[in-house]
Amino acid sequence: MADIFEFKDSGSMREDIKELRKKLAHRLSERDELVYTTCENIKMKYMVEIGYLE
Repeated sequence: MADIFEFKDSGSMREDIKELRKKLAHRLSERDELVYTTCENIKMKYMVEIGYLE
């Protein structure tokens, strides 16, 4: 059957993957902060200042 081959620079690839996972986690938390906090604050401010005119 198929044997598992390990590449010579697999260690550096693993480090790259770890770094990319950290970046992805940071971006996702940043996105959640924007969607669930910042945007909601902007909507609320709009509704208080302008929304009643609609």
